[in-house]
Formats: sequence, structure tokens, C-alpha cells
Amino acid sequence: MAFIEKYTTQKENFWRFQISYTDPATSKRLKKSKSGFRLQKEARIAAEELESQLLNGFTDSRMTFNQVYKQWFENYKLTVKEST
Repeated sequence: MAFIEKYTTQKENFWRFQISYTDPATSKRLKKSKSGFRLQKEARIAAEELESQLLNGFTDSRMTFNQVYKQWFENYKLTVKEST
């Protein structure tokens, strides 16, 4: 569920949202947020789209080198044979 709130700059009012979710690869709790929406409806629609992406397997593309290496090595082990 998204948390949507109104905030004010010096002259204008805007809307922002924040979504908390668990990263399936690391099992860590993460948050994503976006701001600058003129209408509450725009913020709600953007939040629903992001929630949908997260539920359908979209993951954060910021992986560490160690995570990429482990994933590559697991796949590599399946394709090589022991030398004699």
C-alpha cells in the first residue's frame, strides 16, 4: 500500500508517494518514493503502477558486484565440466 501525502514548496502544493516493499533477491525492506505530482490522483496512479511492477517481478536494477558475481557463478557451474 502506498503512503500519499501533500507537501508545500514556497509557492505551490504538490503530492508525493512512498511504497515499502521487500526485495525478493536480498529479503531486505526497501522504500521507493516519487514526488512532484500536481494532483493527488496523479500520485495515486503512479503509485499503483509502481506497486503493480513490484508485484509482477520488477526488481531494483542496483545490484552489487558480489550479487552479480554469485548469480553468474551459479549459472557458470552448470555449463562447465571438470577437466582431466
